[in-house]
Amino acid sequence: LNWDREAETLLEQQLEREPVLIRISVAKRLRDAAERRAREAGADTVGVEHLDASVRARSDSSAVTESETA
Repeated sequence: LNWDREAETLLEQQLEREPVLIRISVAKRLRDAAERRAREAGADTVGVEHLDASVRARSDSSAVTESETA
């Protein structure tokens, strides 16, 4: 499946927070889960809505933090 840019960016941001030694396995787990949700929804592209809730939540909280510091 293709990934939209926003979903891919959120996933990459999440992976940067993970310890280096486990990034590959975490990436595989998160990508597989998102792609499974997209297929189940009949989508052709993985979007933010298909990412794990924990990935979306961390993205939302970092957006708030960044806007508060601006």
